[in-house]
Amino acid sequence: MRAPVFAVHAPGAATGFSGFAFDAVCNLAGNPDNLPMCQLLGMNANTPTDVTFSFTGFAERAGHTADHVDGWGIAFFEGKGLRHFVDHERAVDSRVAELIRRYPIKSRNVIAHIRKATQGEVRLENCHPFVRELWWQYWVFAHNGDLKDFRPRLHASFHPVGSTDSEHVFCWIMQELAKSHAGAPSVRELTLTLRELAAHIAPHGSFNFLLSNGQALWAHASTQLHCIERQHPFAVSQLSDEDLSLDFSTCTTPTDRVAVSATAPLPRNEPWMRMPERSLHVFVDGQRLRD
Repeated sequence: MRAPVFAVHAPGAATGFSGFAFDAVCNLAGNPDNLPMCQLLGMNANTPTDVTFSFTGFAERAGHTADHVDGWGIAFFEGKGLRHFVDHERAVDSRVAELIRRYPIKSRNVIAHIRKATQGEVRLENCHPFVRELWWQYWVFAHNGDLKDFRPRLHASFHPVGSTDSEHVFCWIMQELAKSHAGAPSVRELTLTLRELAAHIAPHGSFNFLLSNGQALWAHASTQLHCIERQHPFAVSQLSDEDLSLDFSTCTTPTDRVAVSATAPLPRNEPWMRMPERSLHVFVDGQRLRD
């Protein structure tokens, strides 16, 4: 992708977008103040892409357009490497967040999170996303929700550092993946296993999550999670949380594909799709893998 050019008050119809054929279609961003708990943002693309535009609107929900003020974090995959930033300050005030807004780090898989604490103190070790290593790969996880009475025994090499239900369940997922597969399986095999694990966890509360190993982005909708797949022809997008727009046609090529998942739609003029409850989807190279 070419370097983006932002604009203010730049109108334009949203065309050239593809998404899920779901009955529940969300064309407006809605009211972020009514959104429960934390906020998730994930991106998967077929070419290294920056998430500056989406993150700018996303960070506004950490104190300006919503009250998710208990820390934030973001992780970018670059090849086998990972850039990981977390801060227990509000994203709207954080100097680290300002770096992300100004420095267009390019990645094919990104996960970001802004926190509204339900379990665990407001401390750096409780900020999402969390990172672990399995099969010589980094794994990144972020959770939106509140799990009750789900603290399964951890007996492998994965243990939480902080005190959140989110980090504990991430460690359990890593443990169960390692038990289920002797080596790194295919994305489709991982999806089958993750679908079984998510179905086991979901009855214990709200369990929206994003997970990536740098090859794919898994998105599980429990109560509220939206997505969009962007591809040629690209159009102008207007953020709902910030007076900012971007003409994607100025910074893309006809072969670019980008899939974005978020708790609530970020732009106000795109056909974001609400994922069905208790569904797990996987994105590879900027598009959803069909079963």
